[in-house]
Amino acid sequence: MNALLRIAAAVLVAVLFVPLRFLIRLFVRRAVEGAKKTVQTALLPDRIQLVSEPRLRWQDRPALFRLERELRDAGFRLIGLYRIAEIEGVQLAALAHPEDGTCAVVYESAAEGVWLDLYARFPDGTSVTASNKPVPGRLASRPGAKKLHRKGASVARLLARLRSEIGKRELERIDAARFGAVFEEDYASEAAWQKGEGPHAARKPEGPQPEEVARDDAADRACAPLFEAIEARDVARVRELAGSAPLEGRDAKGLTPLMAAAAAGDLALAEALLEAGADPSAQAVTGGGDGNPLERAVENVRDPDAAEFMQGFATVVKALGGGGLDDTEWVTPLGLAVESGSGELVGRLAAAGASLSGPDGEPMLHRAARLGDADVTRALLEAGAELNAPAEGGETALAVAASNGWLDVVRILLDAGADPDVKDADGQSAIVLAAEDGFREIVELLAPRVKGRQARQATRALDEFEAEQGPRVFDPLAKRLWEAASDGKAAMVRKLLALGVAADATEPDEVDEDEPGGAVTPLMLATQGGHLDVMQLLIEAGADVNHRGGGDTPLVRALSPMFMDRSLQDPVVRLLVRCGADVNQPDADGNPPLIRALCDGSGDPAGLRLLLALGADANATGEDGETALAIAERGEDAEMLEILRSV
Repeated sequence: MNALLRIAAAVLVAVLFVPLRFLIRLFVRRAVEGAKKTVQTALLPDRIQLVSEPRLRWQDRPALFRLERELRDAGFRLIGLYRIAEIEGVQLAALAHPEDGTCAVVYESAAEGVWLDLYARFPDGTSVTASNKPVPGRLASRPGAKKLHRKGASVARLLARLRSEIGKRELERIDAARFGAVFEEDYASEAAWQKGEGPHAARKPEGPQPEEVARDDAADRACAPLFEAIEARDVARVRELAGSAPLEGRDAKGLTPLMAAAAAGDLALAEALLEAGADPSAQAVTGGGDGNPLERAVENVRDPDAAEFMQGFATVVKALGGGGLDDTEWVTPLGLAVESGSGELVGRLAAAGASLSGPDGEPMLHRAARLGDADVTRALLEAGAELNAPAEGGETALAVAASNGWLDVVRILLDAGADPDVKDADGQSAIVLAAEDGFREIVELLAPRVKGRQARQATRALDEFEAEQGPRVFDPLAKRLWEAASDGKAAMVRKLLALGVAADATEPDEVDEDEPGGAVTPLMLATQGGHLDVMQLLIEAGADVNHRGGGDTPLVRALSPMFMDRSLQDPVVRLLVRCGADVNQPDADGNPPLIRALCDGSGDPAGLRLLLALGADANATGEDGETALAIAERGEDAEMLEILRSV
């Protein structure tokens, strides 16, 4: 299957619970003109196969954690983690409600983020789905497969909507053994309908495929000492090497030396490289694994003509939801500097000629607004960023900042002359977006500046939010630390800690009074991502390695099949224990890490051996008064049982 086929296939996975019409409309809106006919429904596979995985590597762990907690509180239990054999870039967690038979599916894709679908299937094969993913316009539903949408709805609201639709009808029970077959069957039915009768019937694809561009191995090898000097923050050595090293060389992540310096947020390093002639407009694709055809093709595009073509192709790929890209991302020195939080570096790169838009067309001002960085926002405005430029969905930087709760950035943009009445593709302005997420201070700031209808709509949305969830308590710096820790942004974490943000800061509106310890901490998020450098920074700043938030500790999260990449487990667990993590501390339910490693569905002998080697008590009992050995003797995993019997 070629890259475009995988890209197209990634889309139809969502139609099991999210209508294809939204995704097709997204394609057309975002694709370049010459590629509109390239990917059509005919490219979608007729069938797919779910592949069960012991663990998945989630990108947006805070969003996933919130959903997991809400679903657990609503009575759902994990029944499986999956990828799709035919499709790259989309992964999902399946949960079932043991009492009423409903299912929950948490999706994540590189381009579309995390969303939730609640699903109910009736004995006659018909179904109803409630999704919190935003879908513009009218929806085309396959007969017998009704779709309900409520943008951004909580689990409780979505579940209430689904149950209202179900009424007193009996449901077909779907457990771990049945889920894969049901998912694959519904996919096949949806694909057949879309190709035969749906609103976007298949058409033959046209257009060229991208050519693969070979890596310049010699330049990369010659540049290796320079990358070592950058990692060591040795400015003198960088100046010495930059005069002779090929500055277009790439490291293992596909970054140029200037990109590496920008990612570190280091102005002195970047200045030395710019003075030596480093290209401030270089582009790269990072992330993704071996075998990713698009990454192989564009990781090191150096020829200007090829770069122009590949940039256009990347626009198409991103428009298609990122299928086939896994966790790939276009990056530039300026984009990495924005994410590092260095306003000075952003200004220097802009002055050197760096584009104020990313390779995908997203204005850098929008990225700064999404991150909530006041310094970077000011630097971009001073560099000439277009204040009211719309992103692809029509939203301005003001709308992005407002919807994320960044009051200081909203003030900066308004003072610079941002128009608060601009609406996005869904007809919503900044004030309405802020209201839907409960940001009262921003609503009150914008209300006198907008037209009456928008203000009234915002008031209704805000009242609805507060009636359901209460007034929102929001700590913007804590949120930024949360996000930086989750994403492994060491430079941003270092900046926020230097500003005085507590290493164990939690978002107030994420604290659950019913859970011991309240919300998860930045250390827990960094742990789940395997970001050892960020973990070290937080621990050195006083983060509590035994904090129990959301019912778990960082060590328990490091053993979780839903959050932790198994390949990163050993160094993460060892770092936590070396820094004082208690290998026997129970979770909120009374289960020690050893029992969690045994019972969390991971089937993880390596994790079990590691805990025992680090001093875990094999005789510790869990919430039911049983030891890990007693639990293993009732199970079917012979290897786990043998490990425990050998202790």
